[in-house]
Amino acid sequence: MASAQPIIDLTDKLGWKVVSASFGGAYPEEISKALGVLLILFTFSKISRPWHGFVTGGMVGLGFEVFENLMYGVIGGMTDANSDAPGALFSWGLRSIAGPGLHVFFTAIAGYGIGLAVFTYGWDRVRRFQVAGVALLVAFVFHFCWNLTWEGNLAAIINVIAVSVFLYPLVIYLWIRCHRDAAADLGVIRMTSPLTLVSQVRNDE
Repeated sequence: MASAQPIIDLTDKLGWKVVSASFGGAYPEEISKALGVLLILFTFSKISRPWHGFVTGGMVGLGFEVFENLMYGVIGGMTDANSDAPGALFSWGLRSIAGPGLHVFFTAIAGYGIGLAVFTYGWDRVRRFQVAGVALLVAFVFHFCWNLTWEGNLAAIINVIAVSVFLYPLVIYLWIRCHRDAAADLGVIRMTSPLTLVSQVRNDE
């Protein structure tokens, strides 16, 4: 993202090379994707449950990941010294296999918190901002840690394993919780006109 370059330049000048890609990736991308989720949740009236935020976040993250993988594939093809196709396939394949579904899961976590904040009944404004903020922070931390640039291969491998150990189980837990909440939901009653009489409520039983 264009907004990432200033923070990358700043961290490079400060000598923080280990966290340069972390700030450059996690800072603008997670905020942008979260705003996209929030926009979708407020746009469609049938999106009205907390788990809708989880699903919406996953879809927004999927779109972002597909676009980013294609972009890096093009860059890999252009910079490969031998051939465009192997360079593109290597870059695309490495990103797809080494960290499958990263943006999907990052944004699903943030989306779940945003969904809770927007659709949970009875919460005050402070609690809504707190829950959404914590979920976004968790997504940011995962993305930040994943992008850490270590000098040695061993440190990089340990970093990937450490993030995966926490990220994937959390997403599985949230998915199970959303599935259970959706299965237990009784749905909503939608009226074509304002409800003023008891007789307007149709009983199909």
